[in-house]
Amino acid sequence: AAYKVTVEGNKTMAINVHNYAKRIKQYNATAKLIHWNDYFAALVLEEKSAYLKQGKLKNYHGKTLLILEFAESGKIKHIRRYHH
Repeated sequence: AAYKVTVEGNKTMAINVHNYAKRIKQYNATAKLIHWNDYFAALVLEEKSAYLKQGKLKNYHGKTLLILEFAESGKIKHIRRYHH
């Protein structure tokens, strides 16, 4: 995994997303679709955010490559994020 983190199951993922969202103070993203087919979609996100890290306000501005891999059913199977 891109961040060396693998999450199994919806409950664990929901808890992780909730904990992450509590730290975010501001988030803005613009997406540009690079490629789409039956197996995966690739997007570039231009992101700006303000978040708390160890009690201090931090800012981030950058690009992220987001890969969505699809199962045969068409549902998202994996999400991978890579920072540019």
